[in-house]
Amino acid sequence: MKNPTANTPAETVVCVEFIKEKVREFVSPGTTIAEAAERAGIILNLACGQQGTCGKCVVKAEGLLSLPSPEEIGLIGDVERAAGMRLACVAQALGDIRVHVFAVATFTAAKIMEQGEETHVKLAPVIRSEALSLTAPTLEDSCSDITLLERALGQTLCCSTHHIALLPKILRENNYAVRPVYRADDGMLLALEHGAGDGGIYAIAFDIGTTTVVGSLIDMTHGKEIAVASRLNAQHRYGHDVISRIKTGLTAKGLEQLHASITATMNEIIDMVVKTANIRRERIFEIAVAGNTTMLHLLLQVPVDSLAALPFTPVFTRAQRTPAANLGFHIHPEGTVYTLPIVGGFVGADTTACMLSSGMHSKSGISFVVDIGTNGEAAVGNRDMLLTSSAPAGPAFEGAEISCGMRAAPGAIERVVISDDVHINVIGNAAPTGICGSGLIDAIAEMLTAGVISTTGEMIKPDELPSAVPEKVRSRVVIKNGKTEFVLAGGKSPVVITQKDVRELQLAKGAIRSIIELLLKEMNIGLDALETFYIAGAFGNYIRPESAMRIGLIPKLPKEKVRFIGNAALVGAKLSLLSVPLRNELNAFSARAKNMEFAGRPEFQIAFADAMLFPEN
Repeated sequence: MKNPTANTPAETVVCVEFIKEKVREFVSPGTTIAEAAERAGIILNLACGQQGTCGKCVVKAEGLLSLPSPEEIGLIGDVERAAGMRLACVAQALGDIRVHVFAVATFTAAKIMEQGEETHVKLAPVIRSEALSLTAPTLEDSCSDITLLERALGQTLCCSTHHIALLPKILRENNYAVRPVYRADDGMLLALEHGAGDGGIYAIAFDIGTTTVVGSLIDMTHGKEIAVASRLNAQHRYGHDVISRIKTGLTAKGLEQLHASITATMNEIIDMVVKTANIRRERIFEIAVAGNTTMLHLLLQVPVDSLAALPFTPVFTRAQRTPAANLGFHIHPEGTVYTLPIVGGFVGADTTACMLSSGMHSKSGISFVVDIGTNGEAAVGNRDMLLTSSAPAGPAFEGAEISCGMRAAPGAIERVVISDDVHINVIGNAAPTGICGSGLIDAIAEMLTAGVISTTGEMIKPDELPSAVPEKVRSRVVIKNGKTEFVLAGGKSPVVITQKDVRELQLAKGAIRSIIELLLKEMNIGLDALETFYIAGAFGNYIRPESAMRIGLIPKLPKEKVRFIGNAALVGAKLSLLSVPLRNELNAFSARAKNMEFAGRPEFQIAFADAMLFPEN
């Protein structure tokens, strides 16, 4: 049990006891349950950024608490409130209280896609180290020490005054045997080591997503991934989507908190991979980062005000290189953070990394890449022309705003098949406690085919169901509080699909499908012109293509044209480390790609309305 700190007077604190976790946290009166939980190390599901609007952080509390807020009255029924149900982000401890945290209110570690489709590349790494045995200057060839290095490496070097001062000593004390570590893309000398020494040279590729962060430790000498790790993005406490993060980042304090959260998450991953690989942090010379526009601004602690309103202008689009120490990363003293380039608007470096990974920028045939997530991003084109766009799909694919929605964690329904009855797969083979994004897409696709939902998205009432609906399936269509629900899993806490859930999915899939259609129209091509349709992202890899096509999330295409490329953003970040030519290509095609902002156009509203409908079977 935790105790109050010695310098806190007993009369100024109250005790918040978390029953199941067996933790007591002593806080000032007026502290919310969510704030006390964070101090106690309990991670709650705060999808709305503690605005009291999502209802995901419901807990049971007893003791001296603040009166129910309007948000709680609106989201929690009278019976539930009488039983002690409260929103953790709103309810304040005014005296000692006891709290029971339900499993669905916690932010459980999810299934995270740490890998992408393997890509073979000719090794030409950004960070290089070579053991050199130089010939000492003579009267006939009295070139400078730096020139000796440049001749041997075949590259012009940029040297700090520190290395200029260090070079003559190292050369002459080691009989002109030296091992320089340098960046091949700009010639910056990073380290001068004794010729016999070889501590290894490493870099880390990161994909920083709104929800999850993945890091891959790369041996730059051999071009091998030697460790990979992932963590939840610690910014989740400020909301689950970029809109919530941007709102928080509009103040100097909020921007600093968001920056500190993402760097803390990344540093945790660095600790994990260096421990796995048994190397020192100081042997890491570069961190390459792919991420959406908002994440990169927050990482670099760049104001996000311009992203909060039309025309959603980023402060920067070109790749940025910043001393790692300035951002709070403890790697080699000369190490840097390299953020991949952005196209524009909300089409960020995660998309450009996906484009690089797919190779679409260098092909003659036309490819389409879509990253299905909270912020849907897409690109279409080939080596001659590239168009991109984005649309706020909302958090439905992450399980937020869904009545029984949750992330892809143990207990989440991830697969649904409807035949004579409903058959489900649950992550971890646990009892079902909710449904994640892939399960939601499956469920609604199957409900459409079964005749439980119409093409407009209306849930059919029990007495209006088609006669062909099997009896066991029919029995799952129920009326609760005057509204139609479909029961996927019964029990004390049933997992259901509501009419509102269907509408939320329609909004999400409508946003993504509309930019797909508008990009194809802007490119003046039809579906038959596409050589390959790539689906990228951690979430995309878990959905069934037939379900995605059934609900109209993606167009109906031959299966051989649809390819899932996993965490392509991470692969793109790795490629930017392993190949200087590919890094140069990345910077070039990102600059020439044209970002299309469809949101303000009349045709977007038409396309969006059409895309919300479900296709006929």
